[in-house]
Amino acid sequence: MDETFDLSVDHEIAAPPEDCFDAFVALYDTEVQNEIDRAGHSASLASPLLRTRLAAVEQQKLDRYQRRYEEYIKTAKAIAAFAE
Repeated sequence: MDETFDLSVDHEIAAPPEDCFDAFVALYDTEVQNEIDRAGHSASLASPLLRTRLAAVEQQKLDRYQRRYEEYIKTAKAIAAFAE
C-alpha cells in the first residue's frame, strides 16, 4: 500500500491527542463508508480506490495504536525502574 492519507488536524482541539486522532479517523472512515454506500455497494464490492482508502485508514489507525502501545510500555518500564 503506497498511498498514505494525511490524517493530521490543523485546528487546536481541547482534548487529549488520542481522542482527537480517534475522532478524526472515525470521521474519515465514515466519509469513505458513505461514499461506498452512495455507490450502492458493500465494502467488498466497492471500487478499488475506495477499498484502498478504507484499508489505508485502517492501517494508519493500527500503526498509531501500535506506537501508542509501545510508548505506554516504555513509560511503564521507566516508572518500574525508577521505583526500584
